[in-house]
Amino acid sequence: MYPSPRIAKPLAAYTAGHRDLAAQSASPGDFDRLAGIAGRGDEAAQRMGLYLIDDDQKRGLYSPRMADAVGDARTEDVIRDILDGCRSTDPLNRALYLDQETLLPDQVLPFVDRLSMAHSVEVRPPFLDHRLAEFAATLPGSMKIRGGRVKHILKEAVRDLLPPELLARPKEGFIMPINEWLLGKLKTYVQATLAPNRLGRHGLFRPAAIQALLEEHYSGVANRGNQIWNLLMFQLWWERYVG
Repeated sequence: MYPSPRIAKPLAAYTAGHRDLAAQSASPGDFDRLAGIAGRGDEAAQRMGLYLIDDDQKRGLYSPRMADAVGDARTEDVIRDILDGCRSTDPLNRALYLDQETLLPDQVLPFVDRLSMAHSVEVRPPFLDHRLAEFAATLPGSMKIRGGRVKHILKEAVRDLLPPELLARPKEGFIMPINEWLLGKLKTYVQATLAPNRLGRHGLFRPAAIQALLEEHYSGVANRGNQIWNLLMFQLWWERYVG
């Protein structure tokens, strides 16, 4: 469960003390969230605050069996161990280092590979040439985000090759309309899939905790769409390949 780049990038600036960049990159609501995250503790604790669900929230969903299996293991400790191996002191480069060790190999590259291969498309990521990646890691964060402009040095390098409107265009991700699906045509399906009898097939979660999550979402008390989507995908995966 990884944080949105829209939040993660302003955080790097915020923790470095660049409040002007955070103000440019975040809405008022985002800035309040950033302020709360910045007060969580060290950089590992702050990064954990960007994830969809933190360790304590996850443990609140676990059944006794699952809690016993997990033991003292914490995602925050994994993050802290990875950051301990980063030699840079630059806040942005440390955030990028963590992404390179987790988000890139665990999510982005596998997703691209599976989706492209499913449609017989051969994808090549030229920016991951090890020489370019190693060089980019030596550059200070101020060359990568400047005045609220992300990918600053890359855009400067190709400024004479691309039209200005393309360089100024906001980043567009491949975002699925998860909340629209969950609140619409998938509502009955979600409730049936995450029903106590289905969860009982593996016994890893407390049905009452999952039902509370669903009730919060569908009553409009809180947006739990991304957490519910992850639970839905896990349940379907378990039923197909394990149970």
